[in-house]
Amino acid sequence: MKVDEAFWDIIKWHKGWTIEYATSNMLDLLLLTAASDEAQTLYFPPYTLCQMDIHSWTIQDKGIQFRSSLSGDKYEIHNYENTTRKGYDVIAFDGYLQPQEKKKKIHPCQRNNGGCDQLCILMAESSHSCQCAIGFQLNSDWKTCSSNISQEYFLLYTDPYHKQIYQTSLHDTSRTIQGVPGIRMHHPISVDYDRGKQRYFWYDNIRRQFRRSDGQSDELIREVETDSSPQRLVVDPVRGFVYYTDTGRSTISKMKVDGSGHEDLFTNVRRPFDIDLDFENEIIVWTTSNSVEKSDITKNDRIVIDKGLAQAGGVAILIGGQSVYYSDNVTGTIYSYNLTTKQRKLIYENSTSRIQGLAVTDDYIYFTSYNDIGVYRINRTSGNSLTHLGDLVFARVTDIKVIRNKVEPKYREGFNWIILVAVLGALLLLLLLLAAIFGSRAARSKKKKEENPE
Repeated sequence: MKVDEAFWDIIKWHKGWTIEYATSNMLDLLLLTAASDEAQTLYFPPYTLCQMDIHSWTIQDKGIQFRSSLSGDKYEIHNYENTTRKGYDVIAFDGYLQPQEKKKKIHPCQRNNGGCDQLCILMAESSHSCQCAIGFQLNSDWKTCSSNISQEYFLLYTDPYHKQIYQTSLHDTSRTIQGVPGIRMHHPISVDYDRGKQRYFWYDNIRRQFRRSDGQSDELIREVETDSSPQRLVVDPVRGFVYYTDTGRSTISKMKVDGSGHEDLFTNVRRPFDIDLDFENEIIVWTTSNSVEKSDITKNDRIVIDKGLAQAGGVAILIGGQSVYYSDNVTGTIYSYNLTTKQRKLIYENSTSRIQGLAVTDDYIYFTSYNDIGVYRINRTSGNSLTHLGDLVFARVTDIKVIRNKVEPKYREGFNWIILVAVLGALLLLLLLLAAIFGSRAARSKKKKEENPE
């Protein structure tokens, strides 16, 4: 059945509040927390919560928790303590939505997803409706879904919990959050866009695969080794490379955009996390457990920019400029570093934020926070004018990129059979021409000898 995915995609969060779809109840998580002496261990931090006759929530390896909505009494029901299993989502729905196993009935959503492109929502025992996931709109046929993505100037980011890559137009602010179409994924944690050939690249942490898509269909470019744990990637649209951090193997690595030519640029890198690229100045930057480093992509020289951070997080470099921006997850700070003057400057500070991803333009810094759900924007130089972008629909936004200005690629991908055939054809014609010339000369020479015997 698709009911779990359908309800799961519609749950929305706002700080301490959650909306439960089936009952249309809005619940205050902070109020629930305050109602119990065991609040610190039982309720915090909940990942998903819903309500019918009981409150239910999940706390990773603490499993599923239940408490009576009326009395507040806790129910002792199975949990996952002392195991490696982790719970992230829970949903409750009425009995009439349950499959009728005894009567052998098949609900419309159980057959071909009810004819729905994305979500099949159970309305009653024998009826349903089609709906679309966040970032998509239902078409006039009431079954298929589409999105209106920007091709010019936009934010690109991943929400692994919703299994989707999203974009927000920065050119047309009237557009809402849009899902990138034509891509089916499990747990995307990092994304970038090839501005030269207009393709999306991402890493799927469940599939353990690097993949790419033109927005219509996607393909595998590389499957990682068992000891690998890639975290973030960035695409060089000019030279045709993908750079990425690998925490499992402690490396900064690269490969061609088709997955071939893989190599480790740097080894023994302590817990590398985020990575970014200035393809105009040919510089890559990345964060480690407590430092920020850089390298010239033509020299592979490893230089430490800043060290001694409590826990380095996101990093971004201004394309064509000389400024690097990076965060400290423990202190909730964002710094800028000028590569010319070698001066560091504090831009933003919020001790409660756990900043994961950074992206930068001439005017703004965009960032994602693991615990402050969504995408935020601040002034690039002053750190002022904190603005939350978009609807509060996200669960965990991880990576973020700003995409602007198409570039002209200077590489040829793969083996070009058309050129090969053309070259071979030209060589064949040349050989035939030479054969004809030498053949003609030989014939004339033979004829001359016959006419003038010695």
